[in-house]
Amino acid sequence: YLQKMGGSQGIGNKDKNIFTEAVLLMVTDLMSFGFFASKAKVEATCAPLLALLDGRGDKFVKKAVEKRSLLRGLSRSNSVGNPMHPLEVEGADEENQITNAKSKLSKTKQALVDFIAEHQARMEIGKKRWDEDDPDCVRVIDCKISMFKVVEKVANMRANYRIQRFLCKYFEAYKEG
Repeated sequence: YLQKMGGSQGIGNKDKNIFTEAVLLMVTDLMSFGFFASKAKVEATCAPLLALLDGRGDKFVKKAVEKRSLLRGLSRSNSVGNPMHPLEVEGADEENQITNAKSKLSKTKQALVDFIAEHQARMEIGKKRWDEDDPDCVRVIDCKISMFKVVEKVANMRANYRIQRFLCKYFEAYKEG
């Protein structure tokens, strides 16, 4: 199930996130009980968790349409053309060249204003990504915490294995005298 998620969680998909959290709690318990004792099983379990922990693949489900429409409304509607294009046109007089320059400057200025507005809108959406008022965002955060618990179990298992190897060597040396 975790591999099929493809490294992304759907913020706003309440039922799936509840199920994901339950799966992660189950994996944590199974890890504690020793069901993932081989290196291959641990790697197969941890690889999708690390992709999910990244969070860059997480998607909005419920509010995606609203946010997309906000961005589309702020995106550039008119093209600027090439602002680096030479202003001189063969056979054009000086007044036409000034008019062309003002027009290109105005379009460039408008494109810059549109770009800044779009950037600010994207930043605002990024701030609202983990909105504490949305219970599903909290649920996704709880899933991420559960993923950390699984990774912690793996680290503990690794530490226990190393200690076991050390104690076995120590016991053999003790028996030999």
